[in-house]
Amino acid sequence: MTTYSPQNSQVFQAAFSGALAGIAVNNAPIVDPVPADYLPADSIAGAYAQAVDTEWGGASADCLEVAVCETASQAYFANRSTSPQSLKAYSAVGGSNEWLIAASSVVAIMLSADAYFASQGITVVCEGGASGPTGPTGATGTAGTAGATGATGATGSGGSTTPSAIVNFTASGTTVVPAGLHTCVATIIGSGGGGGGGAGGNPGSSIGNAGGAGGGAGVLETVTFPTAPGHTITVTIGLGGGFGAGGAAGAVGVVGSTGDPTTVQDTTAGGTIWNAQGGGGGQGGQLSSEAGFAPVTLGGIPGSNQFSPGGIGVGGSAGQVVVGVPASTFTPQGGSSQGGFGGTYGANGSSGTNAGGGGAGGGAAGPVQSAGTVLGGSGGVGGNHNDTGTGIAGGSGVATPIANTGSGGGGGGGGGNGSAGGGVGAAGQVGATGFVSLLFIP
Repeated sequence: MTTYSPQNSQVFQAAFSGALAGIAVNNAPIVDPVPADYLPADSIAGAYAQAVDTEWGGASADCLEVAVCETASQAYFANRSTSPQSLKAYSAVGGSNEWLIAASSVVAIMLSADAYFASQGITVVCEGGASGPTGPTGATGTAGTAGATGATGATGSGGSTTPSAIVNFTASGTTVVPAGLHTCVATIIGSGGGGGGGAGGNPGSSIGNAGGAGGGAGVLETVTFPTAPGHTITVTIGLGGGFGAGGAAGAVGVVGSTGDPTTVQDTTAGGTIWNAQGGGGGQGGQLSSEAGFAPVTLGGIPGSNQFSPGGIGVGGSAGQVVVGVPASTFTPQGGSSQGGFGGTYGANGSSGTNAGGGGAGGGAAGPVQSAGTVLGGSGGVGGNHNDTGTGIAGGSGVATPIANTGSGGGGGGGGGNGSAGGGVGAAGQVGATGFVSLLFIP
């Protein structure tokens, strides 16, 4: 068995404990009393902790950085499925480590928290106090017989501990700042954009029209702001952008809606509303005569008009991660998404003049997902042609985006062409909702 020696034991321990707790909460209520049943989760948490420790290196870490590492690790795994846990990819280490992208993001958040404290002249306060004095030793008994037991020394006073609290939101609500805590570190994820609708097919055309583009991912915003015990913190979770409707025969699809922003504010004090903006809606599928058009802001790339079966769009890149920027000064750029291909020529030696519709774009994955993980909605399949009648309708997305990840909705498939008329395009999918995690510290 290969062993691992951490470069920074505190960072490795914080990443491991946060990941293990997040996996346990994600998979099921924690009710299993058998330690061996958690070995697959231990292996995943260990590989992830190695990636974080490697990214951090041998530098020292203060208690604020360690607390942020543990909190971010738990939030990351609490909203990410690792089933089945037996897959080797989840415990891989070295160059094939599954968690390198997530590890670099967590380290960036740790450094941003430390930089903010330094810029404000705030001293990081750590847990633990001095031990109490040792009591006096009892007298030794006389030789040959047991001596009398000495008096017990007085118990020393206990050291003080630094309190903290974490509150997670998957729906809008409020919370009250606990006693003794004066700072809030907020992790905010905007909602995903809605997928665009696929274009309807053409009668008698040789090129299929495009499917809709996938929606963009919401933004991940990390902020630290002062507060006070008893203050009310109000959280508004952004709702995913609405889907675009599919186009009728020979008509373009409708663009999806931009996702709502997710906001956090100390409503007792008023002032700044911290905001993670939602991903943009995907472009509606266009007609073959308009091939090569540019997608709308934050939208995915529409399906291509190629002569091969209409494919399902794959998930796009993750959205941006930003630190400490108010809503009024930041314009997000959502992740893009790849479109599927167009439909087939005519079958069995026919003239081949009625190609099918384009496949749809998949929604962009949320900003905290690891590279290659498709958690945005999947795009629909493009409808094929019909040489003897109306073209086949485009397909809806086959997998919806994962809730509270800020992922975009998949686009709808384009309708197929037909000798008697084009098939209708399919509607896109609604984007995923946002998420907020609040860490309160002194």
